[in-house]
Amino acid sequence: MLKEIRKGDYAAQFDVERGMNFVTFKKGVIEALDLSTRPLFEQRFAGLGALIGPHFHHRQHPPSFDDASIFPHIASLKERGEKEFFSHGIGRYVAWDVKSANEQSIEAHLNGDMEIQGVPLKVIEGQDFKMKYIATMLEEGLQIELFVAGEGPTVVGLHTYYAMGKKGTVTSNVKPVYNVGGEFRALPEEWDYKESKLVYPIKSETDYGFLSTDPLQGDVLLQTTTHKIRMQYWSTNEEASWQLWHPKESSFVCVEPIAAKNPRKPCLSVNQIKIVISIIP
Repeated sequence: MLKEIRKGDYAAQFDVERGMNFVTFKKGVIEALDLSTRPLFEQRFAGLGALIGPHFHHRQHPPSFDDASIFPHIASLKERGEKEFFSHGIGRYVAWDVKSANEQSIEAHLNGDMEIQGVPLKVIEGQDFKMKYIATMLEEGLQIELFVAGEGPTVVGLHTYYAMGKKGTVTSNVKPVYNVGGEFRALPEEWDYKESKLVYPIKSETDYGFLSTDPLQGDVLLQTTTHKIRMQYWSTNEEASWQLWHPKESSFVCVEPIAAKNPRKPCLSVNQIKIVISIIP
């Protein structure tokens, strides 16, 4: 089931029955998402405007739940020898409970006691949890507020697949470190980094995390071949960061504001983040 919100030239559609993934986000004729990633969404709930939570990427010791009759994508993952069947958390794989919806906003909730085919989501996720997702279309773009609380450490954020074309550049004010697979290192000397400003051309395979110079908010600008995307985020604590992911030779790039400084090693059980995404022609 798709729910659309709009204001002025902006419009977005959310699939509330499949992870609150937003499947299109446009300003006039400009589409921000890489729509060629829809097959990833259909196959395994990735692609388009996917979310993150209650955990990030792959866990070292995921729960043993592996019922492919409920989640068919598990079968192909098992064939490849994977042990994590719910990358980035159960939130993107199931239907959400829509609490309110109108022309400009939608609010949906998810919790561990909700079930899919008789199985509580907390069994699949490995801990009880509560999540809240509020999307509001503003004059300046799409605002998304995310909240998560769990029995143990949690993560929440966006994993949006932006259309980039053949090249792109990301610019942001960041600290002089970056996260590689869960470990922080000093930025390479050859990178374009001056007076806290990083200018990163997206040319090759990338999977790095960055910390804003302001621990409570960040501002990331993506320059594509045709337009710009600005992502601003605000956190209520200093446990926030953003991830940059670009597989080799792909047409998309993911810029992921996350309510965790080191999302592979989260430390808080309650997290929230507010994100505003703007399209600049």
